[in-house]
Amino acid sequence: MVFKKFNKLSIGKRLFLLGYFTLTPVFILVAIMYGNRIYSSQQKDRQISALSNATALAESLDVIQNEVKDISTYLLINDQIGYIMSGERDAEILNKNARLWYDMAPMQIIQDMISVKGYIMTIAIYPANGVDPYLRGMDGSVYVGDSSIVLSSPYFKMAHNSKNHLAWIKIGRGSSNIFEYNLRDKLVLFREDKDLSTGQTQGAVIIGVDYSKIEKMCADIVDSEDEGVAVFTNEGNILVSAGIIPEDLKDNLDAKNVFRKSYKKKPSLIRCHGYDILLVQRSNSSAIVCKILPNLTTREIIENIYVIPLILLLGLLVSLFFALFFISRSITYAVKISEKESELKALEAQINPHFLFNTLDSLYWQAMDADNEDLAENIYALSQLFNHVLSNGNSMVSVQDEIELVSRFLQIEKMRFGERLGYNIELSDSIKNILIPKLIFEPFVENAVVHGFEKADRDCIVSVQVLDADNPDYILFRVRDNGIGMDNKTKRELLSERGKDPANYRQQRIGRFAIRNIMERLRMYYGDDFVFEVDSNLGEGTIITLTIPKVIPEE
Repeated sequence: MVFKKFNKLSIGKRLFLLGYFTLTPVFILVAIMYGNRIYSSQQKDRQISALSNATALAESLDVIQNEVKDISTYLLINDQIGYIMSGERDAEILNKNARLWYDMAPMQIIQDMISVKGYIMTIAIYPANGVDPYLRGMDGSVYVGDSSIVLSSPYFKMAHNSKNHLAWIKIGRGSSNIFEYNLRDKLVLFREDKDLSTGQTQGAVIIGVDYSKIEKMCADIVDSEDEGVAVFTNEGNILVSAGIIPEDLKDNLDAKNVFRKSYKKKPSLIRCHGYDILLVQRSNSSAIVCKILPNLTTREIIENIYVIPLILLLGLLVSLFFALFFISRSITYAVKISEKESELKALEAQINPHFLFNTLDSLYWQAMDADNEDLAENIYALSQLFNHVLSNGNSMVSVQDEIELVSRFLQIEKMRFGERLGYNIELSDSIKNILIPKLIFEPFVENAVVHGFEKADRDCIVSVQVLDADNPDYILFRVRDNGIGMDNKTKRELLSERGKDPANYRQQRIGRFAIRNIMERLRMYYGDDFVFEVDSNLGEGTIITLTIPKVIPEE
């Protein structure tokens, strides 16, 4: 069935289809291969960039963690502080000194160290022997004053149960087990002070770090709105995050035992639930940085990666289309012109003349009954115009019928513009019955009216002449307007390669038809045996002259 339909096509169309559908798959394959190459390259670059950012963040966090741990270590090994926290000391006697921590311990040095760091907001030392704790809140936060509450809190238990007796925990603003009031979110280090000889707990050191600083460090490596960064402890507790973090991320990571591994030597890439997750850790005790990259959607792959191959493919297909189109068009040019004429006839056949004329006839008599003779005359002119346009489906009409069509058109335009439009028609009796292609003169007259009214400060005057040419075998059609005219460049473009190059006529409209269309129709009927002339100057109007052979009607 398909081959039968194909064989019925013209040679030009068959060449077009064969060429197009043979080369198109080749172009598509090349575009796909090129797109895959770009995709692989961009994915690799994307992961390298993400790894670099995650590594830089892990290094910065490791510096902060180590500095805070070093301060806590100093507090735990300091002899003066150890003396205060020793279980053998009489707490009641020590508590009588309100300046105990400043008189007996180097707290001023500690405060100076903290001031230099800038990101440490609070520090507290809670002895387990009943000595009043040392509490310091540089940001206005207030610690709980009862050591027993803090040492029995779940936070302290986390530190107690860890291998190195410390734990990092995020504590939000407001009240909690360790803060009477916390002014801002913090990352807090809990560290147990343990007597190495007895194994007994002597107390705890708590240091609070500004959470917003850490959060900003994370946010700085989020490159797009659909990415995310999360920082976890080795136990799988999330400390800080920025960007988009999937709700089930922690469970999926924990299921893969990622929090029980070290990523010091080799960062890891995990794929789960549509995400690529890069994990980086500076040391076994450091936090784990997770850079979360969503897998690209089909739309993003097309927009960000395949757009160049698609543009190239589209350009190749469009170029191929036009190349094959013009090749096939040159082969089937005459057939296409005939098809256009057939389409014109088919369009005319779709209009029911009886319905149209009966309707206009009714409107005409209604206007007459209302004593509106002007309106009645215009309706009658419109009826006659349609009658001449249809012409019973004939493609050739007499000069007299075409001029009657022109006359009715100008009469209707006169109804629109009133006294601003003036016209005259001159028709030689000797050529009234000469046959010409239908709708050859009227579009030029229509164009003259349009150009004539392009200058609002001037009335439009249109002159139409249909005469015998100097050569008795030809007739001469001339239409003159007093419109804006045209310059020499426009005239040259209008006349050059008459009807052969579509670009010359693309912007030149005459009524409903392009000049190219009229030239094609004239060439179909007369070949090159006709003359088309334009005489025009800017501001002085335009004269269009068309000389065509006489076609004598058969008796």
